[in-house]
Amino acid sequence: MPTSTRQVVGFIVAMLIVPVMWPTEALAASIAAGRQLAENVCATCHVIGGEQPMDPILQPPAPAFAAIAARPGLSASDLRQMLSTRHWQGREDVLRMPDLILLERQQRDVAAYLLSLRPRRGDGP
Repeated sequence: MPTSTRQVVGFIVAMLIVPVMWPTEALAASIAAGRQLAENVCATCHVIGGEQPMDPILQPPAPAFAAIAARPGLSASDLRQMLSTRHWQGREDVLRMPDLILLERQQRDVAAYLLSLRPRRGDGP
């Protein structure tokens, strides 16, 4: 393989691998913004993880963010849809997840935070 072709192939491989290995600053900022929004809005009903500023007032609490993140096949698109619709899984009372009226950016940020909680390979019991 000529040197220039090797360089091009090496560059393409690096561009595909590097984003997987290190979150970009934009992703890190989105995760942080999602965490902040979750603390201010979602923690009332959900266990959002880490050092939560208060316990959920909803008892029993809505599903924990870590449990939501661990759902097989869950995508950022699924999460954005979930954040924009009312739902209440398996409960027979009249409570529903409220229409949060989040901006698309806020939905992306919360989804990024939730997905950051997803267990990584080798993190299991």
